[in-house]
Amino acid sequence: MYGTNYVNYIINSVIYEDNKNYFFASIVAVLTKVMIIGAFFATLGVVLPSFIIILLIVSIIKNLLKFKGVEAFLRGVRPVVVGLIVAVGITIFLSVVLSFTTINSTVNFDYKSLIIFGLIALINLVYKKITKKKPSVILLIFVSAVLGIIFYGLF
Repeated sequence: MYGTNYVNYIINSVIYEDNKNYFFASIVAVLTKVMIIGAFFATLGVVLPSFIIILLIVSIIKNLLKFKGVEAFLRGVRPVVVGLIVAVGITIFLSVVLSFTTINSTVNFDYKSLIIFGLIALINLVYKKITKKKPSVILLIFVSAVLGIIFYGLF
């Protein structure tokens, strides 16, 4: 009585009135409610600590920005953050376009990903030229996903 037959048994016990065995159906209903409540609290447990920490940091930083030393430190950290972002971009380019992941890997040029990158850059430039605004990042991600499906799924 496991698997699909068990599920059918529970469904039949709920649907048909002549079968008065509502015990299993009530157990399934209670477990479903418990799982939904558990999923809610699990999500809350994952999200809430970082949210509280960010709120505390923002309230502390607002007070600390009055001091020139803290402001100078933050101005010094900006180039480091830019450097880290550039390093991540280079790493992604090497691993995705050139398939270069370790020192001993051979370089395999992936033309499809370079074509997708070029098309996205072209769309970005044309959109900026026509509307004088930056395109939505979400739109560019969606277009690149569609292009990825076209290039890697069809060709």
